[in-house]
Amino acid sequence: MQKTPEASQVLFDHGLKINGTVNFCSVPLMEVVYKNDPFLLRWFHFKGATPNLAPPDTRESCDLAIVEILIEHGAKLENGLLYHPALCRYKDEECIPMMEHLKRGADINKFGWIEGVHHEGTALTYAAHCSLTEEAGWLLEHGNLATTDPFAVLHGLTTCSVTSNFPPGFRKEYSSSAVCSKSSTEQSTLTHIIVSKTPPVDWSRPCFRSLAPRSDAAP
Repeated sequence: MQKTPEASQVLFDHGLKINGTVNFCSVPLMEVVYKNDPFLLRWFHFKGATPNLAPPDTRESCDLAIVEILIEHGAKLENGLLYHPALCRYKDEECIPMMEHLKRGADINKFGWIEGVHHEGTALTYAAHCSLTEEAGWLLEHGNLATTDPFAVLHGLTTCSVTSNFPPGFRKEYSSSAVCSKSSTEQSTLTHIIVSKTPPVDWSRPCFRSLAPRSDAAP
């Protein structure tokens, strides 16, 4: 797609359908989202673009303003992987608005794949992969279930530098196979195991300052 409404209009005048497939199952709106251009995105919505045809990894490829415009025009939060790239970007200033999407229907247990990580997973999986222990604690306290993707989560928790914050012997005692076996034999959830081994969240950080743990969070 071109970078201006005028250039895009020429394509539409010559037969391009605004919600039609272009190549590799892509639609024009996907290209607009990748260009990270709020003005052009609004113009596409004005022309009738369907917001839910935006790519599922929208949050990885654009600014928060693009996500907000898509939501404003009816995009369903559960269709996207909002938390995964937000966590991997290491930007405190991005964390609060992304986490606030929970209140608007985003699925904190959304399972998917983000470029740069070699396996699929939930936001918790990516927090583990990026060694973000506080973020992992926040996600667990707000409903991210380790049982959604236990093997990937435990692989991340036991193989990356996040383990440096855990007690001695954690790597051996809580390897993926050991934890999964322990979970099945003792009927204890992986969520509880990970929470018990995750350092307390530092609520003074800008990323968490305005947020509070859910009162109904699992123990």
